[in-house]
Amino acid sequence: MKVSERGWRELAVVCGIVVVFLAIRLTFLRYGFLYGFDPYYHYHNAKALLEEGTVLLPFGFYTPALLLYTVLKPLGVSFYDAFRLTTPVVGALTIVFFYLLARELFGVSVARLSALTLAVLPGFVTRALAGNYRGDLYAMLFYVAGFFLFFKALKAANLARTAGFSVAAGAAFALSAFVWSSGYIFAMAVLSLFILAQASTSFALAERGNKAAHAYFLSSLTGIMLILAAQKFELAVVRAVGFKDYYTYIFPAVAAYSLLLTFTSDRIKVESAAKRAAIPSCIAAIGLIAGYAIFTTPIENLMNIYGKLINPQVLRPTAETVKVGFPMLWERFSLLLLFIPLAFLHILRKTVKKLQDNASIFLLVWFAAGVFIVYKAGQRAIFTASPSVALLLGVFLANLRTYLPKNLAHAAVAFAVGFTSVAGITFASDYAPMITPEWNESLSWLKQNTPSDARVLSWWDYGYWILAIGERSPILTPSSSGNAVKPVGELLLSTNEGKLIEYMKKRRAEYLLLPTDMVAQVHNLEAILNVSDYQYVYFPFTDAVLLFNSPARLYGSNLYILTTSQGKLALVEQSGNFYAFRDVYYRKKGKLVHRRYTSSEISFTEGAVYISDNDTKLPLIESYEYVLYIPPKMQSALLNSFILLDGEGLSNFTLVYSNPEVRIYKARYEHTFASIVPERRAYSAGEVVTLLAKLRSTRPFSGTIRVGVRNPEGALVYYGTAKINDSTNVSLSFFLPADAKEGRYKVSASLHNPKGKRVDSTSTSFMVKGREGKSFSASLEEGSSTRELIISGKLPSQGEVVVAIAGQEIKRESTSSDGSFTVAIEKPRLFRGSNAIALFTPDYGYSATVYAVVQAELVRDFTLSKSRVRRGEEVTARFAVKNTGNLALKGYLSLNPKGNAPKRIFTEDFNLPYELKPGEEAEFTHTFTVAQDAPTGKFRLWREMREENLKLWVAPMNRHGKGNSALLEVVE
Repeated sequence: MKVSERGWRELAVVCGIVVVFLAIRLTFLRYGFLYGFDPYYHYHNAKALLEEGTVLLPFGFYTPALLLYTVLKPLGVSFYDAFRLTTPVVGALTIVFFYLLARELFGVSVARLSALTLAVLPGFVTRALAGNYRGDLYAMLFYVAGFFLFFKALKAANLARTAGFSVAAGAAFALSAFVWSSGYIFAMAVLSLFILAQASTSFALAERGNKAAHAYFLSSLTGIMLILAAQKFELAVVRAVGFKDYYTYIFPAVAAYSLLLTFTSDRIKVESAAKRAAIPSCIAAIGLIAGYAIFTTPIENLMNIYGKLINPQVLRPTAETVKVGFPMLWERFSLLLLFIPLAFLHILRKTVKKLQDNASIFLLVWFAAGVFIVYKAGQRAIFTASPSVALLLGVFLANLRTYLPKNLAHAAVAFAVGFTSVAGITFASDYAPMITPEWNESLSWLKQNTPSDARVLSWWDYGYWILAIGERSPILTPSSSGNAVKPVGELLLSTNEGKLIEYMKKRRAEYLLLPTDMVAQVHNLEAILNVSDYQYVYFPFTDAVLLFNSPARLYGSNLYILTTSQGKLALVEQSGNFYAFRDVYYRKKGKLVHRRYTSSEISFTEGAVYISDNDTKLPLIESYEYVLYIPPKMQSALLNSFILLDGEGLSNFTLVYSNPEVRIYKARYEHTFASIVPERRAYSAGEVVTLLAKLRSTRPFSGTIRVGVRNPEGALVYYGTAKINDSTNVSLSFFLPADAKEGRYKVSASLHNPKGKRVDSTSTSFMVKGREGKSFSASLEEGSSTRELIISGKLPSQGEVVVAIAGQEIKRESTSSDGSFTVAIEKPRLFRGSNAIALFTPDYGYSATVYAVVQAELVRDFTLSKSRVRRGEEVTARFAVKNTGNLALKGYLSLNPKGNAPKRIFTEDFNLPYELKPGEEAEFTHTFTVAQDAPTGKFRLWREMREENLKLWVAPMNRHGKGNSALLEVVE
């Protein structure tokens, strides 16, 4: 296909705009860090996806980073760098589709100005900066592409092309849900509002047919079906507020409204546009009133497409949700802010003059939706609103010559766009990563000097940094709920060190990491906990002065520091009088010095001061020379001791790392922790899995660790035990057959002392990726007794078969000359549920798996001859048991007359033997006597299976029953 000269020029313009866009966003690469907190969490997940091959939700969000890495890897680019580059690359693609959309709607001139405006707009900078990996940009790429394809469908020459573009648009909208579900809801809200307005104007003008309504129906239905299909197959979960409400209520209502108007347009014989407009107006008004009355929650959910700004789970408004005012709008839109009202009036005038103009109607709706979400969601929504603002400005600037002389119009456009370009470049260059070199150093220390399974307590803001950079498990993260965060805030402001230790012990946290930034966070703590009088007061260094004829340093306007023979003295001047602080903290040669003054000749004021001398860095403050006033409530607070006083007065914490921005403490308390760690994050079917068991204990300990592994279907594929003590680590290995199930395998481990009592438990997981392995068929059947299993099968040729139960080798058997084999094994201790028995050939790589299902269930409820008995009376229980497994069961059905009750309930134990073949049932009837000293009250009987024996237990009524149960009341 030959490209015309005009086409080459247009391509050159688009490439130039993309270069401008990238030049502004790539400046952030100079820092070497990601921006903010969440991108570190996303990097952690993307890296896990790369290494494990897992599908993380929402599906698709991390795919762009993996694709870009695949392209750049041969050039020696690391995954971290590819991850940082992904955002500006996705942003550049968004600019391209935005250009195509603008050209489709308003022509080439508008497209050029709109795309250039969007490329340089400060409001569109932050979320597209290199390293700021956030979902709203990725969703924007797809829904802008969806808008473009939707309007291609409206201009298509025939029905087939209209249908094709509509389906493609629906697929693009679905992709926006797969990367950031709120973006999908926003896009569909804009499209729905456009269809409502467009259908109403088409009806008023008596237009025949409505291609937009049909395209909306087809594209929306396509997107909804793709998302629901992805959910069904667990490829995606759209969690956005309003998604279910959209496809349940909004989409059917909008589709029905538009199709109804289309169907009735030719049948209503009214020629006046004004009179015809009254009809959809009445329908819309009645529908809105009725809909809001009936479906209040769905409509409110749709209006809150980004979630409610005031959320009980969100402890404090982040910078992203700050309400937007004029200063912020000027910062984000620069000089073009002044053009926005004029541009709006221009497009409104154009729409009123020509009601059939779908492009103008869509732009008005898109702009209005953008304004609405900025109002609802605050600062973060400026980014989402930017494309509609850029398109609005592009239309106005391209038509400015209709209001001004041509040369003056061109000059005004050049000046406005040039001024905004400078503002965009300045805005981008002023952005710096929230993480600092000091933070990075502290997290590197954490990674290199603490156990790999160590857990770290910190304030919730910093959890993702600890996870992604420090590679340690944080107790709190930015996604933690308010109920999880508030107790930590209370502990930090408290004076109870013992409660903090108990909290950390309960959560297995051995390290406490707190930044000096917590000095500025105290106002947030006060707001969260609804307390007051904890805030520090900052006094910057002002000048060196003389006070009482002695050299002194002035901080702020009225706080003086003098150096005396006893140390540094802090005085504050109030109404011409000087008052001293009893407690003064400062550092001398790096060590903390605490001076307490008690002279009766000095008037003292409440509180204490901390004098910094290039030792403690506070956020947004360049100078290290300052004095902090410590209010009385904060003096004894744990937070103050951790941040400023190196743990002074604390007996259970040791400062192990410190720099001007971060303090790391190790908690001291008695504990015995076990951990289980896979040697690798991911394995392939047919490989040997190795689990490393570790023990950390503050006292000598030796015991046994028991480890079980279940596949994604819950079948036990490995069970093993090993001796472990505080001086050795052990490894446990087992074989994964070639037909092992794909997915996440759950590992559970419990630590037991020599007496068998459980001391600790932990869990982890690893991924298994399937592969095309060599497999053969095998079958399982009972032997001559219920203690014997027979496994038979056939290999393609003669060889040796190894049988492994729960990952442990049980027996080896040679096949006959034709490859057939029969292996008889004694039935081992099988656990309730499915147990995987793997068979494999050491030499040929063939494998198979059969499952032994051990399971007996009560198939008939307990029935008691009476539910209320007196002491000494008899009661008869009737129930039925069925073998629902595939192995014969031979065991005892017993009743424990004590159970968890405080005293004996019944006078005797009983053990009823039973032997059941698979699928067989047996009925049981037993009469027992209530003991004369049995406690009174209500008791519940329930069943529990242990190995092959089914046990019945008795417990007080407040204990939940497991499975079918019966209630028995014992009275005097």
